[in-house]
Amino acid sequence: MLSATNSSIWNNIDVEIDNLDKNVTVTHVIKDESGKVVKDIDSNVEGLYTITYSATDSSGNKSSELIVKVKVLEADKEAPVFEYNGDKIIVLEQKKEVNM
Repeated sequence: MLSATNSSIWNNIDVEIDNLDKNVTVTHVIKDESGKVVKDIDSNVEGLYTITYSATDSSGNKSSELIVKVKVLEADKEAPVFEYNGDKIIVLEQKKEVNM
């Protein structure tokens, strides 16, 4: 499972060169969790996407499919919070350890 932060990376994939062709056509289809075909992965919407890649050479030979699943996680929108339940003022003396 891969996490996506920039969906445009899924539009470019390298393919092994065919034994005769130097130009192989690669296509991909992206589907959301419901199986609906979508144009791109929305990295702002949590969910699971499936990308199916295939390649065809100039003779019409088709590759086996490469299926990649991408899980977009919910963004962390909360700032960290400090908590200290001790005294509001801490007095430190030089060269003494402090235990909190």
